[in-house]
Amino acid sequence: MSMKKSLTMTAPAVVLLAGLLIPQYLAAGSRITKCQDSDGKWHYGDMAAQECEDSKWTALNAHGVVVDEKEVPPSAAELRARKARQAELRKEQERKAREEAEWQRMLSVYDREEFIVFARDTRLENLNAMIQVNHDLLKRLRENLEEYQLLSGEKAEAEVKKLKQRIASFEQDNQEKTAEKERVVATYNELLRRFREAKKQIAAKEAAK
Repeated sequence: MSMKKSLTMTAPAVVLLAGLLIPQYLAAGSRITKCQDSDGKWHYGDMAAQECEDSKWTALNAHGVVVDEKEVPPSAAELRARKARQAELRKEQERKAREEAEWQRMLSVYDREEFIVFARDTRLENLNAMIQVNHDLLKRLRENLEEYQLLSGEKAEAEVKKLKQRIASFEQDNQEKTAEKERVVATYNELLRRFREAKKQIAAKEAAK
């Protein structure tokens, strides 16, 4: 019997394929006749189910109604990417939870807006003082560097190298402290906003009583 004739005789259900097939259990006498695997290759006969296990298929009954379907299983790379996304999501959720807990802790510390402003200004003043100290040290270090750069010899070269390293270190410290000032302003401004919002909510509840 030819392949074409065999396929025609064994299909009581309608099978649409380009990755579509009918499971053997749908109706008595029905069986998979052909399917297309994930590489686009067609398979025929009773072994088609095994050959196409990594392909998506949809099974229709004799009336053209979908009775079953199977999605393409994710590849190892897709599973790794999905796992990485889930881990990143959990990490972000944990970060937000810690951040929210810190906001609540800070709000519990201050009972007046003036205290928040005072804390902010105090931290900024301390940072400004440290930055100014670094500026003064940098001025002297640069003056010393200019003097040693006029000299020759191994001792002068070693001193020049050491001074450059110290200058770079203080400059880096000032950059970090300047960035910290920006974070302090942003943090306390947000704290003030939350404090005022909390006070409004409390006042609204009191007025509603």
